[in-house]
Amino acid sequence: MDNLRKYLKIELPLPLVPNPGPTIDDFPPPANDPIVAYIPELPLQIVDNHKLEVMIRQCLERKHRQEVVDIKCDTHLGIGMVHLQNCKERDHLVKIIESIILDSGEKNNIIIKFVSDLELISYVVIDSTNYRDLPSPNEVAQRCVELYKFSRSILCEQLSIQFPNIFRIVSNSLEELIEAIPRKTFSINGQNATVYFRADCCFLEELPGHTNINQLRHAITDQISQENTSTESIYIQYNQATTNAVVLTCSRARRWALFNSINLDGQRIQKKNSLPYRLIVRPIPKDLSISHIKNHKIFENTVDQVLVKNNHLVVELSNKIVYEKCVNQGALRVGDQYLFIEINNSKEKEIDAENWYETEMCKHVPDIMPFIRNPKHPILHWKWNPQAFQEQYRRYATIQRRGMTSERDRHGIDDNQKRHLLRVTVMLNTIGTVWEGGYRVGEREIKIKEDLLKTIVYDHRSKLERGATMSLFEATKVPYTSTLDNGSSIKAYPVSSARRKMVSPDV
Repeated sequence: MDNLRKYLKIELPLPLVPNPGPTIDDFPPPANDPIVAYIPELPLQIVDNHKLEVMIRQCLERKHRQEVVDIKCDTHLGIGMVHLQNCKERDHLVKIIESIILDSGEKNNIIIKFVSDLELISYVVIDSTNYRDLPSPNEVAQRCVELYKFSRSILCEQLSIQFPNIFRIVSNSLEELIEAIPRKTFSINGQNATVYFRADCCFLEELPGHTNINQLRHAITDQISQENTSTESIYIQYNQATTNAVVLTCSRARRWALFNSINLDGQRIQKKNSLPYRLIVRPIPKDLSISHIKNHKIFENTVDQVLVKNNHLVVELSNKIVYEKCVNQGALRVGDQYLFIEINNSKEKEIDAENWYETEMCKHVPDIMPFIRNPKHPILHWKWNPQAFQEQYRRYATIQRRGMTSERDRHGIDDNQKRHLLRVTVMLNTIGTVWEGGYRVGEREIKIKEDLLKTIVYDHRSKLERGATMSLFEATKVPYTSTLDNGSSIKAYPVSSARRKMVSPDV
């Protein structure tokens, strides 16, 4: 508590003489145990701590006759503290007054709320998007308690199955949070983690296909007029498969909460507090009733909406737990039909320069094994675009034929490595097609026949035809330069074999 008072520069009052007939709430608190009420959300429009403190004090004392000892605000954290004389004064502020309206001259009123306990939300981001390598929420919570010496256990949950490497943690002690802030990074299970303390979180859904993180960051910093905002204040993750993004903002970048949308190349994208629990169910046979799927036991009566699109269904659920269970299960059975369950309809997205060749592909090495270990990677499910591939292949094949000097691009990858990555892309698409058991050509769906490979083993008991060893030139040498055949030999064969004579077309 001493560190908290030092951080917020609170001066405690001297003990007061109790009134006649005192109650326990009338006694002053001990010198090391101040009585405080909290302001959980400071207005984002005002960044001057002192100005905000004066405005809150004047409103409380003049309009509500509420005496306070001191008020301290921290606009970086978005939290304020009101120091009071005793518990009775605190209860009056929290339970009777509850909130005040500040006169700031703004069009919209600024409302200040008071609470007795805080719920402090932070986010832990693991430097890995491979689902299998991630720690569990319990492991993240235990590591935070161990590292930051939290006196009480904290709540921890995975933010979204679309962003499995982000965890939402909830703590209650402001003093412990302030002491933890300087240590924003740590390791867990051999992986790096970064904590965004007191961060705001929002989602951007169905972004344009060419969107990248740099575009999003530039658009956000333009809105809050902070070009040099550090990566410690803004974290952005873009899911190529779902075209959704998550944005975490803390410190001065929390001002972005003032905006309800973001402008990307003239297109207005609305911010959302959560992503819909939407699933793709496919393929849907023509004779299958939609009600059979809607009432399927796997959805546990949580279906809000069902939309029919081409040969698949879009099913929207109302329960996060049921949604995540369906995604993890990945399939359902209706009668004799097996249907796949996906987060998005990845089959409708094609591999092109914007989403793969010039962006995500350059972040990988020419090795298929990391993708094989991660079967949900979008490159294994996207549609093949032959024109996009040929354009890329011709570019780097031309460089190779002309013997031009290999140059490195902005990702630090040379032309030779890109050619290898293009070959890996072909292999990955082929593997994905085999896993799916079919592919589409136009409107026609082609199933792959699962003919097992037959292996014939020869040993010393096997009878092999005797032969001779010769060179490849001798084996492929044509004995004659040309051969003429007037067809008489063909006509003679049926005659010699006692069959009816063939009739030539010219007879």
